[in-house]
Amino acid sequence: SYAFRQCQNLVTIDFKNCKQVGMSAFQNCEQLSKVSMPKLKSLGDKSFKSTGIKKIEMNSLIHCHYYWGGQFENCQKLTHVTLKKIETITLSMFMHCSKLVYIDAPKTISIEYLAFGNCISLSNITFPEVKYIGRGAFIGNEKLKSINLSSVKELDDESFVNCINL
Repeated sequence: SYAFRQCQNLVTIDFKNCKQVGMSAFQNCEQLSKVSMPKLKSLGDKSFKSTGIKKIEMNSLIHCHYYWGGQFENCQKLTHVTLKKIETITLSMFMHCSKLVYIDAPKTISIEYLAFGNCISLSNITFPEVKYIGRGAFIGNEKLKSINLSSVKELDDESFVNCINL
């Protein structure tokens, strides 16, 4: 936990054999823009919160800690996310990622509280396996125009509040 927190000159991470990242490990590393962790399985709460990451490809990731969530919260430069194995998008995981336009997470079955809150650039979403969408999960996503949620069984309160283009 907190391993590189607030390291302002950290730009690139290349950990080929890293399987777990602890809580707030890279939080507030604002210059961090490129991450390579091909064997990563688990992310702690707020692990990459408020970094300069632009693109995420963590296709071996299967678990994100849930207590605080916010693994990529407030990553203002993040545009593309690929998480091929993750089943739960945790609370606030991508909240305030204002440039996020693409998410590929085909195995996701649960999208938790405020997971994509105020991701104002998201316009289309598809989660083919999702069963549950938590409270405020997509709140404030002004550009959201298209959703495909055919497998949803439970939709919590205020999930799409202020999505003015739906």
